[in-house]
Amino acid sequence: MSYELGDLAVTDLLDAQADLSEAEAKLVSARTACLVAEAGYWVLLGRSPRLGE
Repeated sequence: MSYELGDLAVTDLLDAQADLSEAEAKLVSARTACLVAEAGYWVLLGRSPRLGE
């Protein structure tokens, strides 16, 4: 890791960690939105949404 070699400033490392955390949170939100949309799709078809799959 370049931080261990002293090539990065601590602020660069913290910025990268913050960016990663934000991206992970957005991924969770996107997955949730996808599941909600899929449930709505199944309801429109007159079927029960898949639960626990």
